[in-house]
Amino acid sequence: MIIQRLRRIAALGLVVVLVSACGEGITDMNVNPAEPVEVQPGLLLTGLQLDAADAQGTDLIFSEGMIQHIAHYIWPGDKYYIGVIDSWPRALWNEFYGGGQARNIQQLLALTAENPQDVNRHAIARIWRVFLVHLVTDTFGDIPYKEAGMGYLGDITRPAYDPQEEIYMDMLKELREATAALDPNMPSYGAQDLIYGGDLEQWKKFGNSLMLRLAMRLTKVAPDLAQQWAQRAYEGGVMTDVDDSAYIMMANGPGAINQNPVARNFESEPPWPTRPFIDALREKGDPRLSRLVAVQKDGVWVSDPAIQKGLPIGHDQGSISLDPYHTTFEDYSRVHPELRGFDDPIFFLMHSEVEFLLAEAAHRNWIQGDAEDFYERGVRSAMQQLAFYGPGAVIPDEEINAYLAAHPFDPSNAFAQLGHEMWVSLFLNGYNAWAHWRRTGYPELIPTNHPDNLTNGQIPRRLLYPQEELTLNGEHYQEAIARQGPDEFMTRVWWDVAQ
Repeated sequence: MIIQRLRRIAALGLVVVLVSACGEGITDMNVNPAEPVEVQPGLLLTGLQLDAADAQGTDLIFSEGMIQHIAHYIWPGDKYYIGVIDSWPRALWNEFYGGGQARNIQQLLALTAENPQDVNRHAIARIWRVFLVHLVTDTFGDIPYKEAGMGYLGDITRPAYDPQEEIYMDMLKELREATAALDPNMPSYGAQDLIYGGDLEQWKKFGNSLMLRLAMRLTKVAPDLAQQWAQRAYEGGVMTDVDDSAYIMMANGPGAINQNPVARNFESEPPWPTRPFIDALREKGDPRLSRLVAVQKDGVWVSDPAIQKGLPIGHDQGSISLDPYHTTFEDYSRVHPELRGFDDPIFFLMHSEVEFLLAEAAHRNWIQGDAEDFYERGVRSAMQQLAFYGPGAVIPDEEINAYLAAHPFDPSNAFAQLGHEMWVSLFLNGYNAWAHWRRTGYPELIPTNHPDNLTNGQIPRRLLYPQEELTLNGEHYQEAIARQGPDEFMTRVWWDVAQ
């Protein structure tokens, strides 16, 4: 684990050097600004990975509130309205389309498509495109996919929205083909890959693990396909250890793009862990409680589980006083300081999630293996992954063993048990936690009913398209809502079937 962590820190430092070196001497060159600049594939991947990390910071205001991990009296996620800033529910969309991710991934694919020496670079780009796209489609439903980012390469400025079903089928196909195309005899990205340092075996595990995540999204809408693709992912080789996890260890500078975006948001508008989250951890005697939250007493951060107090959800600054336990906001617990460093990791897909998904698949008799074994490995890995934050978040083996002894796998309650563990393991990874909850219904969260809510007091099922789409891409926008349903919080995406 330590070796993996140091390798990724070193890779991030190299990017800073590379980007700085690219700028040296530019003012001394006679460059025609009308001529296109050749971009190195490796630097494009570096930028795309850092942009993806930065996008993780956008999930705090909505998805983390909706899934009841954290709350804020200003942020609207736990209150189910748009909020004081209209762009909040469209942040991920704006990051992917407006921020250049869609354009840059298309450029990377085009740059690596023809040269046989680029077979691994192209395959990794295909896998990473699936990762970027699946977050967007899970959040909004039908989105521009095939034509997205093709303004420069294809002169397509008004891309069509693809149905989510078609997007999913293509993403699964892309993962199958891209993982099969990885060739150990050909070069890769090396240190310009901030996640795996160009390690092809790790990328294969990541691609298959992502395939498993997408396959299990289909359990309600297409269970036969879900089983088929889950089996294919498992047999292809998924993550088997916490060190297989996909993450970037961020750095405290030199620029904001290198810093942990969640920590940056905590510095400017720090939220509070919620009462439902803290109470659920305390009820189970979960050792993660003292590593995830802390309360400040006389200028000192105290993590004693007995005194932690979560912020009640669904309140604004005026109604928070109705909480019978409220005196001042300083009395409520905060996210633990160990999880708020600018050099802390950003997680994309962790080994613990893979084990929980395998436990569910095994419980459904879709794959070979013991659901209890997968569950125990998932819990163990979910607690071990906190060590990536630093020594203050490490959970000793004896505490993990005690938790597993107190909470053994229960086949009669498997879906609820796995749903709870997934929910806890995805703290601060709201987009994915929200998607798992929409698919499974677990944990059984109690919605709030703020007077300004737009959902009739129900947890939202999707976020809203940007209003600019009405004028900039109105025809395709109208086609999407005619097919999918109104552009509202309670319209379900394709795989989110009501049961």
